Amino acid sequence: MNWRFDRVGWRFLPGAIATMLIAGLFQIGALKPLEQVSYSMLFRLRGERHWDNRLVLVEIDDDSIKELGRFPWKRTEYVRLLDRLTRAHASVIAFDLLFSEPTPEDEWFAKAIGASNRVILAQGNGEEENLLLPVPRLKTAAVGSGHIRIQPEDDGIVRLIEPQAGGTVAFGIATVMTYSLLREAIASPDLSQPIWLNWAGHSDRISHYSFAKVIRGEVPNSAFKDKIVIVGVTAASIDAASTPFDRTPPASGVHIQATLIDNLLQRNSLAPATREHLFVVFAIAGLGFGILLSFWRTEIQIAIAVVGILGWIGISVVLL
Repeated sequence: MNWRFDRVGWRFLPGAIATMLIAGLFQIGALKPLEQVSYSMLFRLRGERHWDNRLVLVEIDDDSIKELGRFPWKRTEYVRLLDRLTRAHASVIAFDLLFSEPTPEDEWFAKAIGASNRVILAQGNGEEENLLLPVPRLKTAAVGSGHIRIQPEDDGIVRLIEPQAGGTVAFGIATVMTYSLLREAIASPDLSQPIWLNWAGHSDRISHYSFAKVIRGEVPNSAFKDKIVIVGVTAASIDAASTPFDRTPPASGVHIQATLIDNLLQRNSLAPATREHLFVVFAIAGLGFGILLSFWRTEIQIAIAVVGILGWIGISVVLL
């Protein structure tokens, strides 16, 4: 009996050691670089998905800056844009821009915001002690505002958005909540948990139009009718952002906000496993595979390990 127990016990030992080693590395964050590489790799393996067609981007691109002058612009330019988008019957107009400094054009801009009655404004860093709010007159005129706080990880990619910061909901959430009130009901996210971004694809695949072309009337009203319109900067060297699909050249910060809105509209944000669940998986997989593989020859063990890894990758890609 003791001999049989010793033999079975020894078969558990390699799996137990491997499980404790992996769990320990995971706990101290040593596997973080591998997680980041896997995150981006799985998106590329999955391939691109269509951006939600209820979403349109008006971009402050290099051509617009060349035509309208050095950025930031006078707010009269945004009045012109608001007039076009309001007459085009856009559902929501969300400015991913900070209007935190007063200017002589604020009264005119505030009247345009109020007349539109569908404008969301951005506010800066979500820390309450360092909050960059829109100019009070503009904030009062808008139907809502939201924070644009982001926290890129070591590789420069933003993987999650905090739904609330400094007592304010995220910019994308405020935008979709307004769309839900004005156009069609959209389920609200859980505000107690971070929202993990499910990147649709390359940033240039989203429906987008140059700011200058829109105010010149070169884009038909039908492009904006009943849409959520985000206004943000995509010009080179301003607010650059990396994504699993956009590294060289990078995307822009506005595409992070667009991704959050896209996920909320389609209800397809990621749902990562909790640490507790991962530790259970480590324990079962490590101990189970350890004793199971010990009964086979080395070449069979290697083959099973390879199949297991490929199976994990395949399941992960399908679930993205």
